[in-house]
Amino acid sequence: YELNIKRVQGLLRKHTRDDMLIEELLQEIFVTIWNKAGSYRKERGNSDQWMFTIARNKLFDRWRKMERLKESLGFEGDTASQEDVSETTVLAITVAKALTKLPQDQARVMQLVYFQGMTLESVAEHDKSPLGTIKWRLHAGLKSLKKWIPTDEVKR
Repeated sequence: YELNIKRVQGLLRKHTRDDMLIEELLQEIFVTIWNKAGSYRKERGNSDQWMFTIARNKLFDRWRKMERLKESLGFEGDTASQEDVSETTVLAITVAKALTKLPQDQARVMQLVYFQGMTLESVAEHDKSPLGTIKWRLHAGLKSLKKWIPTDEVKR
């Protein structure tokens, strides 16, 4: 960790200047590296390449998740770029606050789908609930969030 954090942080900083996002990603990246250390294969490349690939993928995954959420809430715009990552973080904080206003079952489905990347089917299986119930909770949650979060919150 100590040997590599500055290098990974430098890589992330090339793509974003958002310090909060960088800190969150660093934690996710090093937990992933720790958990997947056994999957590293020397014959597929050196450890630095493997580590930087994990870092880059985590960053891009975060951008994609935020874009999916923004699209679901009716925000317009293209894929996140360096200039708008801070806006994306502001939106994430705003959405996180709004999620606390939702009924717990709706907030849970939204968190699993948009922030943990689970499919509706996997959420239904995980919660032992019918797929239709999960879809309704997601729809109802999105409808409520659209009322609480003004679409001009993030300007594009």
